[in-house]
Amino acid sequence: MRICGRTSGPLTAAATMLMCLAATGPAFGQAGEGVIDLTPMLELMPPGATGSLPPEVLPEDDVADPPATADVEAGDDASDDAASDEAAAAEVDLTDDGVMAYLPVQIRSTPDETATIATDTARRLRFRSASGAGITRITGERGIDTLHIFIANPGEAEAITLSLRSSVALLPDRSFLILTLNDTEIGRIDPTAFADFTTVTLPPDGLVEGENRLVVEARQHHRIFCGAEATFQLWSEIDLAASGVDLRPSSGLLSEAHFRQDLMSAALSTGRVTLLEPEPMPDALFDDLQRRLPALAGGLPVVLAAQNPFDPLDGIGTDARLAFLPSAGDRIALRQGADGAIVLTFGPDVLPDAFDRYLPAPLAPADHPAAPPDLTVPLSQLGQTDIDMFNRYERVDIPFVLPEDWLLSSAQSARLDLLYRYADNLPRNGLLLVKVNEATIRLLPLAGEPGIVLPLLPIRFPARLMEPGVNLLTFETIVPGDPPDRPCPPIEGPLVEIFSESALTIPASPSMAYPSVATVLRRLGPQDISSSGSDASLADAMSRELVPLAGTPDDGIAQVLLLGLDTLDVGRAEAMGLTLLQIEEALLPGPAVQQAPPPSDHGLFARGMEFYETIRVNLLEMAWPGDPPIERWIVGRTGRALLVVPDAAAPFEVWMVAAPGVDPDWLAQQLSRARFEVTGPKAQGALLREDGTWERWRPRLQPPIVLGQLGPRDLRTAAGNFASWSPALFVALMAVFLSISVLAGLLFVNRTRSGRKR
Repeated sequence: MRICGRTSGPLTAAATMLMCLAATGPAFGQAGEGVIDLTPMLELMPPGATGSLPPEVLPEDDVADPPATADVEAGDDASDDAASDEAAAAEVDLTDDGVMAYLPVQIRSTPDETATIATDTARRLRFRSASGAGITRITGERGIDTLHIFIANPGEAEAITLSLRSSVALLPDRSFLILTLNDTEIGRIDPTAFADFTTVTLPPDGLVEGENRLVVEARQHHRIFCGAEATFQLWSEIDLAASGVDLRPSSGLLSEAHFRQDLMSAALSTGRVTLLEPEPMPDALFDDLQRRLPALAGGLPVVLAAQNPFDPLDGIGTDARLAFLPSAGDRIALRQGADGAIVLTFGPDVLPDAFDRYLPAPLAPADHPAAPPDLTVPLSQLGQTDIDMFNRYERVDIPFVLPEDWLLSSAQSARLDLLYRYADNLPRNGLLLVKVNEATIRLLPLAGEPGIVLPLLPIRFPARLMEPGVNLLTFETIVPGDPPDRPCPPIEGPLVEIFSESALTIPASPSMAYPSVATVLRRLGPQDISSSGSDASLADAMSRELVPLAGTPDDGIAQVLLLGLDTLDVGRAEAMGLTLLQIEEALLPGPAVQQAPPPSDHGLFARGMEFYETIRVNLLEMAWPGDPPIERWIVGRTGRALLVVPDAAAPFEVWMVAAPGVDPDWLAQQLSRARFEVTGPKAQGALLREDGTWERWRPRLQPPIVLGQLGPRDLRTAAGNFASWSPALFVALMAVFLSISVLAGLLFVNRTRSGRKR
């Protein structure tokens, strides 16, 4: 008697089932005593199951490349019955590249890439928004959000679906949404959903092949109030998870466009792309795929999630996916999974260029526009068009980048030439604030000459407000209600207009800088990351996230050394200016320990020492502005990662210690995001906090570093930078020069008088 389970040969599904039921299983029905009626079981079997191999076949590695006649080797456990084996092998359908047609459902193949695929059910492609996945919100009296989607065949689109919800503060009679598809208005929607999301369906007539752009413009009015505070009560939301383009059941070609369309939808809806991986693939191949995926989602993070192809799919439906076939060599092809999904299969020897047909190229992060010093740079050169501000409170940020060797710390002035106008009938206390790196440089009243373009207004501000790297120019409107407890009066057009002809002029600087972690991160590439006792997953995550910025020099001088807290030695800790205990207390915060206050001493000597210490600290801060040594600065601070430039003489080398158990992907994303933020780690040391913000350490005793040759024109400015770093040193030097001048004058007077007496 044969035991049911794995048979000794490639039996058909029907034969295996019949033997199992006959040997061990109960009958579904009995035609008579000793006779088993299998008709109900056979009726439940799928069509064609009696003449083909079941999905649970041997792994691909057990199958050799077949000749043109599609013969199959039986393997070590071949059946003794040669005739039975030949009959079973003749039923196995193999493609011309040696991949079995009846692989598990995840990586079933089709004979060629021109096959027709059929979808039996409707599907929905997801929108992409710059605000991210999930629910996107449009706030204020007027706001815009742009949704993107890639369509392979517009003829398959059945409808455009939006899931919307609005604030109850909206006045329905005067509020509406304008929908514009590819620069053509396709509809206006009145807000009616104030509690739960409501689905709105629009015709797909304006969709085109390739990239499509749906602009949602909200025009919203308050029921009761008016003013800057009331602006935040006006909002409309779009649930991107329940919105998209619905595709009707149809048939189409197995094409690269359809694959990219479905893979993009999977990346946007789940934030991940499934990779079927029966065994680990080469690291270089995995990293190349991971770097390509964010381009599918417009730069949003996408995880390449590997799983075994013989495990059940994790609820991803018919989303497109990738499959690594170890025996496929250098072959790459599109196939259809048995569930209808499009699968890109490839082998370990595939060159990275072969993916260009199917996946977007790795997305090099675009840096913010540069503002060259010693030139007048209009806002249009910083990527900014005319700014129309419609909201009672509105903020517009314009980031720009200064060279990493730009440093002005003394009294030099920069200038903003502002060209603007504001609407009529605004309250007298309306304001326009102009800021640089969150410092207000001018406060302009919106009253006096409304409705006309005002003369060019030069606004001078201290250049020391700016830093090397990313800076921020901000325009902020605050227009209160008049009165605030009534709806706002209708105003046609924007409240404030700022024209792109407005220009920024930044003075030149000698080639100087302070050691900065941010400078190293901005120049960093995957090859510049090394590890010493740190978790390898952190190095891999940083290599994926910290791709070089477009236009940054690739000279290899920037280096980041990852140090594990469990293997950090005393020597490296001391090189960072810390002890092992101080690093552990900062990265392994425990419950706060209440220490007993020291016994108070009200004696004359104790009060004198306290007074002396206070005077000493104040004089030190006046003489050398900045932070105390790092061993004092770090006391009481906690975070998830500590980054330090240990040697100011090597300003492009950073050591990083991460807290144990920190999510490598989260930490790598924070480091990558810090390269584009004004509040990033622009200092010799930085501590990344739990909420993703940075605390900077800039030691007061570290002078600026001269990075290049100083010309005669640079000496005065360089002296000003050193004087700003240490006013005490500047005063001391001036006193020395003054003393030398006085002594020289006295000697000259004394000698001339002595000559006259003779």
